[in-house]
This record gives sequence, C-alpha cells and structure tokens, in this order.
Amino acid sequence: GSVLGGLGGYTAHNVGVDNTDMSNVMAQTNVKTFLNRLLALPVSMQEKLFGLFSSLLMHIISDAKRKQEYFEGKIPTVYAETMTLKTERNLTLPNQPSSLKLSLTHFEADCGFPFEKALAMLEEERKLDPETESGFYEQKVLPRVNNGHKWILLALESRPTGARKHGRNGNRIPCHHFKIIRPTMGVARVMKSRYDLCD
Repeated sequence: GSVLGGLGGYTAHNVGVDNTDMSNVMAQTNVKTFLNRLLALPVSMQEKLFGLFSSLLMHIISDAKRKQEYFEGKIPTVYAETMTLKTERNLTLPNQPSSLKLSLTHFEADCGFPFEKALAMLEEERKLDPETESGFYEQKVLPRVNNGHKWILLALESRPTGARKHGRNGNRIPCHHFKIIRPTMGVARVMKSRYDLCD
C-alpha cells in the first residue's frame, strides 16, 4: 500500500485500509481490521490515523449525497403493492412489568412491481415529455450471483424542481439521476446515475 504521509512510514495496507489488493480484501483490508490494528499504535499515531480515516469517510459520504446514493440507515418507507396482516400475538418476557404490554405483528408485503403499471408510468411520462430519457434499461452492475440473467429495470428521469431540460442552444440537457423501479423489489431507496444503466 502507499505510505501515509507524516505517519512514520506506516502504510495503508499495514493498518487495514488499503483496498488495492482485491484478492484478499475481505481478510486483510476492512474497517474491523483497521480499528483492531489501531489499538497497537501509540496514542498520538492513533489520533492521526483515525483523523485521516474520518476525513476519508466524510469525503465518501459527501460524494454519495451529491450523487443521491446515500442511505442513512433509518427505517425505510416500505413500497408494496399489497400488505397483509398475517399474525399478531402477545409476548411475555422474563421479569416483564405487568404494566408493559408487548406484541409481535407479522405482515406480508408484496414488493414486486407489475409490468403493466411500469409501462403505464413510462407512457405517461413520454406523453408529458416526448424527449425524456426515461425507459427500460439493463442494470450495468449485477449482483455476484445472477445465474447469467440480465436485470431489466425502469429508470425515470429525476431532475431538481425547476431545472431546465434544454440549454440555450436548444439541445437537451442530459439527466444525471434516475428513479429506479425493479420488477421484484419495487421502487429503489436511492437514485442511480445514467452511468449505472445500459441501453
């Protein structure tokens, strides 16, 4: 790994934050490894390295927010075609106060998105804006296990309110972010850029 400037010759790989060696990335270069190895360093060195780590993390988060790809981990809105209450039962815990009532509720949600509904949304968008880049695309980056199948999704243009669609020369300004709808998962929580999509 590259030498961390001003940190006494320690390398990013030595402290577990260098991802250049992808062949062993999970075993050697992750945050858990970094934090464990940090404890073995002098306190002054820990402060410098953790400061560097925090700065890099803030940069990554800022970049993700700029791309509208940042998810804060809060309880998300559930997008579902149907949601059915399956079971509901009371729970009793050891040493539970009598005034405390607990219950477990099990819902079943159909998060798929019907093709007919997706097609109607696209047709409506094209009526409002015949030049729209919204359409059905192939997902460029696929999960590790995909069985050789292509993943097709609906991408709808997402522009800031009031943003111009055409430049002064009359040419259309490309849309950089899209709302994503997948057949089996419904509406995605984060936007995707045009570079994540294949025609």
